[in-house]
Amino acid sequence: MYCDSDLTKLYERAIAHYQDYRVNRWVVPNSIPIVYFGNLEGYRDSALKIVTVGLNPSGVEFDEDRFGLEVKTSLLPDTLERALCNYFRDNPYTDWFDRAFETILQPLGASYYEKIYPGRTPRRWTWKPQQNVALHTDICSPLATAPTWSRLPKEAGKVKEELWAWGFPFWKDLIAALRPDIVLMSVGRPCLTKLGTLAWRQFNPLGAATKPKQEMQIARFGNTHIVWGVANVRPFLNLSYEERPAAAQTILAQPELEALTTH
Repeated sequence: MYCDSDLTKLYERAIAHYQDYRVNRWVVPNSIPIVYFGNLEGYRDSALKIVTVGLNPSGVEFDEDRFGLEVKTSLLPDTLERALCNYFRDNPYTDWFDRAFETILQPLGASYYEKIYPGRTPRRWTWKPQQNVALHTDICSPLATAPTWSRLPKEAGKVKEELWAWGFPFWKDLIAALRPDIVLMSVGRPCLTKLGTLAWRQFNPLGAATKPKQEMQIARFGNTHIVWGVANVRPFLNLSYEERPAAAQTILAQPELEALTTH
């Protein structure tokens, strides 16, 4: 187990929270709380630490055995951490992660997948191992729901409010523990307002060719910087695969991030 008392406490909190809601009709059965996805040790050893952000885990994660059956029957901090850290090494949900973030992480010099791509090599874009390992987190809740967060019906409103009231402060504590250099997110504006009054600055990732829905914003959040893109069905869907390398270079060129790329 990666020795970190702050993270151990977060694992314990997440496990207790899951136990409180695991029989709820909207929580995916036989799931686990996803504190983060990815290799924590590789992330901690990275020169550029990037954390990506979604809303909450998908039930698709548990349609197949992606985490290890023993975790579901004996959920302890060390087994949970091992399952989370190994996620991208064996049968991850690459279809979603590639379209959402991996294709913009690559030109940022980071990847979820460490040294080996876990499956058939992508055809529409080029994957290469990168020097930095990224993690993925969820801002609304670490619990997988069916349907996913944005599609939960009105009748699930009370549970959704409860999960958010617990999940958002938990996510902030997680970010404080992970201490990323960049937090990359493409979520709805209501989530942004919950972050408090931040000094957002808009920039055009594709220069003069940037369309309105491709505009990005950057703001300092504690000891990190959030880079936000307009939400769509998937994160950063408003940027094509071909446009993402240029957008990534523009992100790294922002004055707020200059120190990260010159050390």
